[in-house]
Amino acid sequence: MLAIQPLIHHSGSTMGSLTLAEPFSIFPLPAYKVSKAALNSLTIQWAQALSGEGFVVTSINPGVSLPLFLFFMCTDWRK
Repeated sequence: MLAIQPLIHHSGSTMGSLTLAEPFSIFPLPAYKVSKAALNSLTIQWAQALSGEGFVVTSINPGVSLPLFLFFMCTDWRK
């Protein structure tokens, strides 16, 4: 019989990292960055709070979206 383990999974982003804020300052996306920073913090809080109850709480950074990268690298969006 398979055991079912409760799982909470988030799709995070490095853009929400407080440590790596400076390299991402070229992207003017404050609402996105703040929401991902909050999600990163929530993931940590839930992992700590639910670890004793058998939950696995994870977050993954799927990487940079190519269309978003191309928009910022190929346009003069700073005007």
